[in-house]
Amino acid sequence: MENCLLVLGVGRSGTSSLGKGLAEQIGRYIPEPWRPKHPEYEKNSNVFFKNLENETNIVVKTLLIQKPIFYSESKLLDFFIELIDKFGINNTILIGRKNLQEHIVSQINLQYRVDLKHQYQNRVTAQQFHLNKHSIDNSWRIDDIPISYFEDKKLRSKILTELEIQNDNLFKVSEIFKKEIVWYEELYGENRNLSLDIIKSWKFDNIEINCKQLNNYLNPKYRYNKTKNNRLI
Repeated sequence: MENCLLVLGVGRSGTSSLGKGLAEQIGRYIPEPWRPKHPEYEKNSNVFFKNLENETNIVVKTLLIQKPIFYSESKLLDFFIELIDKFGINNTILIGRKNLQEHIVSQINLQYRVDLKHQYQNRVTAQQFHLNKHSIDNSWRIDDIPISYFEDKKLRSKILTELEIQNDNLFKVSEIFKKEIVWYEELYGENRNLSLDIIKSWKFDNIEINCKQLNNYLNPKYRYNKTKNNRLI
């Protein structure tokens, strides 16, 4: 592999923005190729994964709960170890999120937007939905989310279970490879000098990036969550 980076993290911890920001400087961005509902999931499992060694100039973003079809749930950690071995630990970024309550709210918002997309998909085109204020890719505020989503105990339980699995894998991978975790709150925080120092600390193998450019790309003013008063559940 040449000029390839891996962003491996917990969902809703800034993995997408980081992957896109890096890809702007490196090449092609490949988001969540091993997500089960991905339209090319089987192909990505059996072709893309096995041919990773031949890839160049890509940034792959995947979550710590996603895997190729031929890996069992019990072998999830084995997959991440093999994946990191392919990219190299220096070209891998581990990212998580410290604030659990804010993390839950972000996950609830995602579920709400996904549900809206399913409701709209038979009535409007994909382009029309993307332009709609409820699109997953548009800014949002906590007050936009129906209170019923916050009161849904089943949804909350599902979110907590998935976050527990991902965070557990995050810490295990970090320990195995002795790799520091990058935290969402610091990379996307108001202290842009701190975030710049974090970016500068990344010593990729044979890859040079413009740290200031990436730091500006990740500025919190571009975050989707526009809630001014962080009222949480």
